[in-house]
Amino acid sequence: MFNFIILLSTLTMLIPYLFSAASLAIIEFNEGSKVNSRNVWLAMLAFIFCLWVVIGCGAEVVFYGFILMMASVPFYAFLKKQSPTQQSL
Repeated sequence: MFNFIILLSTLTMLIPYLFSAASLAIIEFNEGSKVNSRNVWLAMLAFIFCLWVVIGCGAEVVFYGFILMMASVPFYAFLKKQSPTQQSL
């Protein structure tokens, strides 16, 4: 059980890292001629490493991590509806 909890917490911490790495690559490509190739390579390397760790967590942990993430969607929608309207980026 301890191993399962450690793997699940590792998986849940990897989700923001995956999105951050992908966002860095997208931001660099959207800047046009000022693409910093070092940042793009670093973002791709970080994304691949995070995917490798997710695969290493195992199918059961990824399944429960997905269930955990989907369980938070109604809370996000409720809080988004309650917050004042803001312009999206």
